[in-house]
Amino acid sequence: AVATGFGEGAGFGSTEFVVLAGKSGVSDSDFIFEIVRSEHFRSYAVQGMTGSTGRQRVPVEVIASYALAIPPLAEQRAIAAILSAFDDKIELNRRTAATLEEMARAVFKSWFVDFDPVRAKAEGRDPEWMNAETAALFPDSFGDDGLPEGWRQGSIGELVDLNPKVKATKGELLSHTDMKALPTSGMTLSGEPTTRPFTSGAKFLRGDVLFARITPCLENGKTCMAHWLHEGEVGWGSTEFIVMRGKLGAGLAFCYSLARSDAFRSAAIGTMTGTTGRQRAQADGVALVEFTVAPPAILDGYETRMEASLAHIEVMWRQNQTLATARNTLLPRLLSGEIRVADAEKIAERAL
Repeated sequence: AVATGFGEGAGFGSTEFVVLAGKSGVSDSDFIFEIVRSEHFRSYAVQGMTGSTGRQRVPVEVIASYALAIPPLAEQRAIAAILSAFDDKIELNRRTAATLEEMARAVFKSWFVDFDPVRAKAEGRDPEWMNAETAALFPDSFGDDGLPEGWRQGSIGELVDLNPKVKATKGELLSHTDMKALPTSGMTLSGEPTTRPFTSGAKFLRGDVLFARITPCLENGKTCMAHWLHEGEVGWGSTEFIVMRGKLGAGLAFCYSLARSDAFRSAAIGTMTGTTGRQRAQADGVALVEFTVAPPAILDGYETRMEASLAHIEVMWRQNQTLATARNTLLPRLLSGEIRVADAEKIAERAL
């Protein structure tokens, strides 16, 4: 990261940080930032780590010894500006996706937790942020149990299949994702999946939701929708995933919003068993967690409402993968002299 926002003051942080700054008249700090985040530098630094397993660190001397071509200062700044333009576009996509996700989760809470459309109709008002066709799906009164008329108290297992059966042959090359690829926030995968021969682990299809069941990954919110697969394609991953697939009208949007909700996550944590530090949520226990069951038409209406947002989020994720690849390949080509800054600027203009 680049440290910003301090004005004329200073900041401090972990003893596990290495702080770098460009030398006056020699190097630009933004250029240094692009160097140290490159795959080549990361690989070099990892190879130079010392210490016991699980607590290894890269010595500052190793970082200082990293060899690279040093362009003139003006060219460094130009290179950093080109690469930061990619970063800016990637970040814009991320913020847009985060806003769309926040909207999806807000609608989920409004419909299925707070029952806002029903309350509005019961008070003689039109429900907000929905057309008349969608509003007509909701009742205008509550039953004696405090739930909207026609709704009932049920369980997660009635709305969601947990770890549904998916066929895969051992040794078959399938899309694979591991625990570190699941984000702590956001709907989409961190990075790109790989392809590996299937051995054992969670199996899933496009439209399923994955969430981590082991501590501390569950508490940290590692959750993702399996958006990168094609229809009918099987993916697999960690044995510490629980796979969610909606039913009775519930779908991807419902499962994801449910998995991200504080109440669901607290309930899942409550099903954990095992020794300290290796506790796991149990799918059977999660299935028994109470949740209000809405009519299928309303569940389907939520999926329809969120369909365009989910599609847009996936498009931006795929665009970010392309942008990140282009950015990562530009730096070594610029440093090697394979392409010049003017050519890189044209490549960036087309990509952005």
